[in-house]
Amino acid sequence: MKGVYRWLVVTTLVLSVLAVAACARKSATPLAEKKEEAPAVVKLIEGTDLNRITLTERAAQRLGVQTVPVGEERIVRTRKVGGEIVAFPDAEPEVIPHRIEFTVTDLTKVIAGVRTRVVLISDYSGGELVEKEIAFYAQDDSGNVWYLGEYPEEYEDGQFVDAPTWIAGVEGARPGIKMKANPRPNTSPYFQGWGPAVEWSDYAQVEQVIRKRTCVTAGCYRNVLQIAESSLEETGAFQLKFYARGTGLVQVGWRGDDASQEELELIEVIQLDAPDMARVHAEALALERHAYRVSPNVYGQTSPMERQKGGGPETVAATASADVVMMPPSEVKDGLASTIEFFTFDSSQFSQPTIIDNEWLPLQPGMHWIYEGVTVERGPDPNAVWVRVLLAQSEQEAFNLAQPARVLLLDDETQGWVAERDEGPGLDDAEDPDLRNGVEIAYYRLMDEPATSLLPGQRVMVEIPMKGNGESRKVIPFSALVYDLNGDTWVYVSPEPLTFFRQPVVVEYVEGDVAVLAEGPPVGTEVAVVAVTELYGLDTGVGK
Repeated sequence: MKGVYRWLVVTTLVLSVLAVAACARKSATPLAEKKEEAPAVVKLIEGTDLNRITLTERAAQRLGVQTVPVGEERIVRTRKVGGEIVAFPDAEPEVIPHRIEFTVTDLTKVIAGVRTRVVLISDYSGGELVEKEIAFYAQDDSGNVWYLGEYPEEYEDGQFVDAPTWIAGVEGARPGIKMKANPRPNTSPYFQGWGPAVEWSDYAQVEQVIRKRTCVTAGCYRNVLQIAESSLEETGAFQLKFYARGTGLVQVGWRGDDASQEELELIEVIQLDAPDMARVHAEALALERHAYRVSPNVYGQTSPMERQKGGGPETVAATASADVVMMPPSEVKDGLASTIEFFTFDSSQFSQPTIIDNEWLPLQPGMHWIYEGVTVERGPDPNAVWVRVLLAQSEQEAFNLAQPARVLLLDDETQGWVAERDEGPGLDDAEDPDLRNGVEIAYYRLMDEPATSLLPGQRVMVEIPMKGNGESRKVIPFSALVYDLNGDTWVYVSPEPLTFFRQPVVVEYVEGDVAVLAEGPPVGTEVAVVAVTELYGLDTGVGK
């Protein structure tokens, strides 16, 4: 009996040892695996808290880490503000006296490989000088008069305000034809020049020869040539110019939807004497000196004007070492521009460019034309609708007021109308109590007549584009962002699979589940969007 008992005890001990060993073996495998699964955290930059995190496959699966590339999107961002439909006073058209003096100087200037004739033009409105310019003409060997650019100074209250300059060959500008050698009615319209940097796109079309007499203060003329001029920016508005053989421009009128209706006629044309020519010469040179200061990128790219020596012709050969050929710009292939002819310019076709004896536009040095008339400034359109918006200083800085806005009804935002910034209906806002603390009044004019009646005083919403609207920005999902205790913003970039490190970003704004970045990783960089908090914990020890 004792032997049996001894056998049972020994057997029990052996089984217990075996059980303990088995348990040890079972627990040893998970511990090893856990050790293998532990993410490696390596100091990335000494002296900082930035680390490189390397995950194992199983750790990444357990955390559920996912990444997406940094994207790039064209941002369309607007903000709605309150607005009010405004009434406008009945206004009679304003009739303003207008005078233009056009003088051919004894100066020349080389532009696009051609020596041009310099013309000085002074424009007076209401007895006040509002514009003075130097313009550049040349005649080719076929008798066409070309226009190669202009430097116009604009003034308000006697003070210089702007000089929208274009010169052929600079910033994409091209010469155009001012007067054909043989203008014929009902031929294609043609560009008179092209200055895209200042939106100069004037074109002309010969319409008819008026057989009956055309009488102005300077005299009566037969067989007057009528040319209609417009620009791509003035759709439906035309300036009518009337030319007489041997005299040039004798009358100016208008047609179409032109807010400024200009009417001028030739008062006299004279040949200036030596003292007057000296005065004109000095005025033109003074304009050029100012031009070099205020237009260094355009006018500053040209050589100075010169007095023509001995009154004789100066040819291209004396001033240009190579011929200049300018083809029509690519922009004229679209829309209205595609229907307007653009002549190829070739400087080799100008042997005596400053002798301008075209019968319709003769420009001999010392010739001085004086035109007088009126400009009729029309009052507000009775069918126009304006919206008045009050903008705080911060909104003025945030909005892109040059882009069109949308006007919406308060109770139905599905109805909306495009509106553009406008000077307004002519209301006197000087005493408006809302004009305080930097508040500005902005007017928007509806471009289409609304189907729903809008009444003065009616409240509406105005959806205005923000600055940067239409520009490309880096974007990431909002879930990729990590905010630390200091308020700084980070993402975890993944330069290679299973490897991550923290990189700072600057968030411009968040819209929905998308963060728009002002600064951040390059487009296409992989960033973590799932398990970002866990990565931050591994990286910084937060939560351990």
